[in-house]
Amino acid sequence: MMAHLATTNTSMITITHDTFMAALPVVRDAIAKADLIALDCEFSGIDDPHAAPLDRPLFYDSPEQLYQKSKAIVAKYRLLQLGLCCLTKRADNSNTYDARAFAFHLCPRAHADLGLDSTVTFQTSALQFMAKNGYDFGLTLGHGIAHLSRADVRHVEEAAAPYPFQTVFRPALGEAISQIQRFLADFHATPLPPQGIKPADLPVLLLDRASLGAGDRIELERLFAGQVDITGSSSDIRHFRLTPRTGRAASHSVAPDAAHRTRIVKEGTLFGKVMDALVAAQKPVIGHSIWFDLLFIWHELVDDLPPTLADFCAAVHGMFPILVDTKYLAYRMFGNAHVALKSLYAWTPGANADGPGSPSLATAFPRGTHDDEDATMADATTPPPPLPTVAIDTHHDQYFTATAFHDAAYDAYATACGYLKLAHHAAHVTRMWPSDAGIPSEWANGVQLHDNVFRNVRLDSGNEGPARPPGLGVRDAVLRVRVKGGASAAEVVAQVAKAVKEGFEVRFVARDVWFVELREVDDVEGLVRGIERGVAPVEKPGEGQEKTGDAWTVVRVW
Repeated sequence: MMAHLATTNTSMITITHDTFMAALPVVRDAIAKADLIALDCEFSGIDDPHAAPLDRPLFYDSPEQLYQKSKAIVAKYRLLQLGLCCLTKRADNSNTYDARAFAFHLCPRAHADLGLDSTVTFQTSALQFMAKNGYDFGLTLGHGIAHLSRADVRHVEEAAAPYPFQTVFRPALGEAISQIQRFLADFHATPLPPQGIKPADLPVLLLDRASLGAGDRIELERLFAGQVDITGSSSDIRHFRLTPRTGRAASHSVAPDAAHRTRIVKEGTLFGKVMDALVAAQKPVIGHSIWFDLLFIWHELVDDLPPTLADFCAAVHGMFPILVDTKYLAYRMFGNAHVALKSLYAWTPGANADGPGSPSLATAFPRGTHDDEDATMADATTPPPPLPTVAIDTHHDQYFTATAFHDAAYDAYATACGYLKLAHHAAHVTRMWPSDAGIPSEWANGVQLHDNVFRNVRLDSGNEGPARPPGLGVRDAVLRVRVKGGASAAEVVAQVAKAVKEGFEVRFVARDVWFVELREVDDVEGLVRGIERGVAPVEKPGEGQEKTGDAWTVVRVW
């Protein structure tokens, strides 16, 4: 079984700024040799309790709305820890996987002189939860790996550009920049005497103070830090006096020179080598409820999040062509959209027909089939093989306690084990998959956006919401049903069934409020009227006609 696995030859490694370069070759080797790579992240927050009610993720939000609201949450908080677990199947046919897991503590460095001094916001409940589970904030904040996204690098490079954008609107500043550049070019083109040059003999450039605006001197000092000294004079209040520097170090009060800027960018982009290795490997990437993991990884380690959900799905699919959400798999197999990672890890395939966690109250999702209809499925009379085992270093037995959950490395390891169990169950217990060697394509690249089961999107074919313009053609929909006077679940289902017949799911939300998910319908408005009346879809009542069923109020919310 995999609930308590321990042999030898692999390890879990905590990686900080101090140990990153030494660990990088080991990480690259693990990624290159892996058959599966599981990941998990820890964040400083994942909800905005102060947002306006309609700005928070809602039950009936469309996928695009959930994406936009998720973007706002990701922009507010920080990625603190990234965990990877690389599984490599042994070649000796022992049905054993070797696991190497890594926990990267991440924290951006503050470089105010480069405009890099980001705010780290913590959600109180997240902070308390992580502290309760033994998270080492000192390791993250004091020794976290410095990292810059492409957006950060662009910010640094644009700030160092010789012609800042604002000169378009401040022509005097642009002219002053040109004068200083010509002045320095002439100075450096003239050979210095062997004995050097005295300060009194340095050439001088005078800039007209009256033509420069407020803050222009500071901007010039920033742009030409280490190259010129800019001073005023009590005897000449009309000009700024500029003299070239001849090798003296720049003052600490001015911006860094190009060499310092280059060093910071190089250091900050080193973690990109891990991301490059993940992308180059093109291995299946596994996560449990991986939606926010992907958003935070993209936002902090790659680039600004794309403007739309479709753009984001396409971008992520380009990075990870085979991506598996074990929470989505558990829903597909058992109809339960609320399987916790801890429950999945503790579950034994075949021992509980309802799957991991609490028995599902929902009807199971229709079983998927593999792409090749002619492929040979396992013989139903053949006893299933034993579960795979996962080998991990016995020196890391602290990872086999309950307190290890919510460490990103351990959660990645638990996710990897959970995936192997689901694959074993699908291939050898229910025989929904042709084998456990690889995930069938229609089961991959589905990601759960929200705890409500119908909020899933495909990364490999865009999303299911915005791709269908409202009111056009066959689509899914969500209705909010408010019942006056109260009603039992059986009464609500019976009322809906009269109009919808099939392809629906009823969910209780609050007293007298229910939600109905409709699948692939082409006359939503007709069904709304039908549920209100408790009959099959009918035409809208004409002018002056009596409307029945006033106890039922039905509104389409998506």
